[in-house]
Amino acid sequence: AMAGAALRRALKALTLLLSTAPVGQQHLIDSGGLALLDRLVQSPQAPGMAATAPQSLQDTALRDDVQRHALRILANLSTNPAAYPALTGRDTATPGARDWRPWIQTCACHGVDRKMRAYAARALYNLDAFKAAGIEDEPT
Repeated sequence: AMAGAALRRALKALTLLLSTAPVGQQHLIDSGGLALLDRLVQSPQAPGMAATAPQSLQDTALRDDVQRHALRILANLSTNPAAYPALTGRDTATPGARDWRPWIQTCACHGVDRKMRAYAARALYNLDAFKAAGIEDEPT
């Protein structure tokens, strides 16, 4: 329970820090923050929790919170054209860079709540706007 609460607080703080700071967004990408985010959203449990623990309502709530914060972070990152290559898998040198769009699309359609679906839709909108503007054609 403590590990889950600490993880929630850390993700919330990270989300707030990245919401308006392009320099912080780039630092997160360059330092491998996407790899950590990828690991968190792929794992059914928070790091440090026993892998054999039963899936309880609390574990499900934690997973949903982690995914919601991850989507909010990705939505914030998706406003930065420099993040486009890392979020679409075009940048193979950055740790954690992969094509996040399929996961984001799944969340946009099947997110557990309105906020999750809204963050996912915002991220997809921004990524599609950069694609339409030709950002993907620029060298990375």
